Amino acid sequence: MKMRTLAIIAATISLLGTPTMAQDRPDELRLYGSNTVGAKLAPTLLLAFIDHRYPTAEVGDWVEGTEMIDHKGKMKEVAWRYIEVTSTDPDVPQRISVRPYGSSTSFKALARGDADIGMSSRPIKSSEVLRLAEYGDMTAPGVEHVIALDGVAVILHPNNPVNALTMDQVAEIFACEITDWSEVGGNPGPIRVHARDDNSGTWDTFKSVVLKPRKKKLCADAKRYYSNEEQSEDVRRDSSAIGQVGLAYIGGAKALSLSECGLAYGPSPFSVKTEEYPIARRLFMYAPEALETPFSRAFLEFIQSEEGQAAALAAESVDLSVEDSGSCQAKDHRLAQTRVATMKAQHLARVKAYMEATQGAERLSVTFRYRAGAGGEVDNRAINDVKRIARFLNLPENQDRELLLFGFADSIGAYETNCRLAQTRANSIAQLLEVEGVKVALAQGVCEEAPVACDDPSKGNTKNRRVEAWLR
Repeated sequence: MKMRTLAIIAATISLLGTPTMAQDRPDELRLYGSNTVGAKLAPTLLLAFIDHRYPTAEVGDWVEGTEMIDHKGKMKEVAWRYIEVTSTDPDVPQRISVRPYGSSTSFKALARGDADIGMSSRPIKSSEVLRLAEYGDMTAPGVEHVIALDGVAVILHPNNPVNALTMDQVAEIFACEITDWSEVGGNPGPIRVHARDDNSGTWDTFKSVVLKPRKKKLCADAKRYYSNEEQSEDVRRDSSAIGQVGLAYIGGAKALSLSECGLAYGPSPFSVKTEEYPIARRLFMYAPEALETPFSRAFLEFIQSEEGQAAALAAESVDLSVEDSGSCQAKDHRLAQTRVATMKAQHLARVKAYMEATQGAERLSVTFRYRAGAGGEVDNRAINDVKRIARFLNLPENQDRELLLFGFADSIGAYETNCRLAQTRANSIAQLLEVEGVKVALAQGVCEEAPVACDDPSKGNTKNRRVEAWLR
């Protein structure tokens, strides 16, 4: 059953009645779910929000606690934390608790009534949409919030001659199925695998994006690390090592380009923001309207602001703020895309028109994408990205620049049909921007050309269904 159909069912069921749990628990705001979000990002965002919105409030230190939970049929001791808040404002809860027990636990906790906001490092599943149908459409813009992005770099000793690996090769190395560098074009010698510990959000991202889809497990003799910095330094010193760290911790090691289907991208905030770097993903908060309070609503609005995204960046996540491709990394990124566009072209005239239109222009880090199973409806990140572009273009240095939009389709279906769809996408984003007062100089469809990810219909890939934004 398609996600959109499930959302409609959920919205219909919600008419029968909605929970009012938040009104029964005005003394506490409870966040539950992803370790990637809950370990550092959510606490940082919460403190930044209170400081911004309620500067006279007194906030205590985070208090650590443990509790026993049912984990796959066994009782497991897990850590959680909370802060006490003293304020004369009646909207401010007395306590805020964060339980970072994993993404799937967020939706179970919402269903049980144990959470007000669910934290997740993946989109909600169809089965979870149905389980939470009493709350209405859990994929609606007011419920599903993209709060930041996450990326992981694969690192080597700086003198290792290997510069790029496929995602399959990375998975096989970390599973100890490839054990010698000569098997992937390096000098003969054993590969020593380094990885973050099981409590790490960085490891959670790597495992979810690289290993799990390929049904691999980390090899038993991998050296595990509590610290990104320590792992990066050990890899830098070990000519046989390979590791995985957050983007901010590459340090003196060498970061690999990663490829799938012939498309290679290096790790950078820009390639994570465009969501074209393979080990990149969105981070979410889910907040049903029935559980909403003035405090939680203002908190989620703050996250989307410039101040909120600055806090996300301070928490070492990749923020959602708009940047152009003025950096060397981003220009290299565009060059790689240009080469692939030429190699895979079906209609050279359309590729030429695209290249000519973008000559001298800078690509923006915003790429608009669409809800799964929802036809031409943009996803929830895109809704806020429209506003971000409007703010970006109001900066003094950008007010005289022209905005260009290019729509794309995947290769499923007839070519000319996809050309019309690509043009429709570009036009629809232009209309949304015009509502925000942004004039679009060009909205052009580029059909199936210039894919940015595997375009194999059997993989159900959606990254190529997009609209790119450029400035000149």
